[in-house]
Amino acid sequence: MKIGVVAQGIYPFDFGGHEIRIGELSRRIARDHEVHVYVPLRSEKEKYPKEHEEVKIHPVKVRPKSEAFSDLLISIPFAYKMKKNLKRGNYDVVDLYQHSFPFEKGDTKVAASIGAYFASFKHRSAFRKLVTSPIIALRVLLTKIKVSFSDLTICLSDLSEKEAKLHFKVPGEKIKKIKNGVSESFQPDLKTGNLRKNLGISEEDFIVTYIGRLEKEKGVQDLIKAIGKMRSSSAKALIIGKGKYKKNLIKESHSFSGKIKFVEPVKHEKIPQYLNLSDLFVLPSYWEVQPLTCIEAMACGTPVIATGVGGVPEIVKDRNNGLIVPPKNPEVLAQKISELENRTELRKKLIKNGLRLAKERTWEKIAQKTLETYRSLVNQC
Repeated sequence: MKIGVVAQGIYPFDFGGHEIRIGELSRRIARDHEVHVYVPLRSEKEKYPKEHEEVKIHPVKVRPKSEAFSDLLISIPFAYKMKKNLKRGNYDVVDLYQHSFPFEKGDTKVAASIGAYFASFKHRSAFRKLVTSPIIALRVLLTKIKVSFSDLTICLSDLSEKEAKLHFKVPGEKIKKIKNGVSESFQPDLKTGNLRKNLGISEEDFIVTYIGRLEKEKGVQDLIKAIGKMRSSSAKALIIGKGKYKKNLIKESHSFSGKIKFVEPVKHEKIPQYLNLSDLFVLPSYWEVQPLTCIEAMACGTPVIATGVGGVPEIVKDRNNGLIVPPKNPEVLAQKISELENRTELRKKLIKNGLRLAKERTWEKIAQKTLETYRSLVNQC
């Protein structure tokens, strides 16, 4: 098959949940099929090779003249250019993660892969709703367009399936649910070398790790407050990532000197080492759709505490393979961290069940499911 994928980026050249998904699936499917990935080229600094692990990459120039509302300035010209590129591509299947205006499909089958928009929007502050509403409105409009001319809608979570039916009016028979997976490189008991020493962490420290963007809605400030409340505990927070809210978080952590350590973002292939180093992984977000980090932590045998928001409960089952806490509640978070620090049997139970889930959700299995979906589309009359 000749497969076209329209994306906002592709790992390892871009980093994020969708980018990792597209990179992991594309390179596996490209072993036996011809895969072309289209990505927006936003600036001169962005560089992509023409091919990576047999995946052909096509950067599409859509450079905004302003950083403000860049999504608005990129989405429409990118969708217009994709209309032309996809028409010329003569693909068997096109999978639209990003947007395209309708094109003359001929024999090409089109799938629209979607996340969730509406539920995340309602959790934002009134100010953020006002500022971001034009961007959300545009995304919803473009999603409606791509779904309307697609032969199938691929939903990445139970939540996105619900939105596809409710807001985009997609009938159930035109929906296929394919959730995120985890790379086989995420394994328990990996050697971490001198990493603990290099980070200035002692063997007695109980390491509570967060990995991700440092934005207010990620709730890292609640993790910092929770660790601050545990003054008699050996718990220390390892916060890995970058973002606009980092300065605020550093300021917040000054009161708890020695218990909070910030680390610059690390390459995705290095994350298994940090998760193996950790005693606990915490995701304190106010909103998530299908967080990769939770299942990646489970695959490394690291217990998970996460807020029960969005699609998180689809992965983290309370007191089965992790602990669920309410968002914006450092007191409860501190209690749960303390519980896992002191209850060895509970930790063992969560680790065992987390490893079981991770084995069921490898990218290899997800790629096979995706490929079967593409084949069934092509074989439709």
